[in-house]
Amino acid sequence: MAANLLSAKITVNGKGGHSSVPFKCHDPIVTAAEIINIITARLAYEFDSFDNFRFEPVEFNAGQKSNIIPDTADITYEGVFETKDEIEKTRKIVTDTAEKIASVNAGTVDIAFGE
Repeated sequence: MAANLLSAKITVNGKGGHSSVPFKCHDPIVTAAEIINIITARLAYEFDSFDNFRFEPVEFNAGQKSNIIPDTADITYEGVFETKDEIEKTRKIVTDTAEKIASVNAGTVDIAFGE
């Protein structure tokens, strides 16, 4: 059986600035970390523990300076699934979770899926 692959790149958009004034920013790193935590939990609770799939964050990039809160943070996920239904369920979980967490934190997300 051929593998069913899914990748996702989530760009979390916030409002960057100097780390001395975090109250003037919307830190996309904090939002991205929350997105990773909630997606991980939702996958654990919404799939059977005996389902044979993998969907994990494999890359996280945000900023280049130690004293600057960046405008964006990027999360890349990769996964392998047995069925197309599992892929569609995962796409919905990723989209719903990322959009809601970003909204709560005064940010937005751009999501690009690949197969």
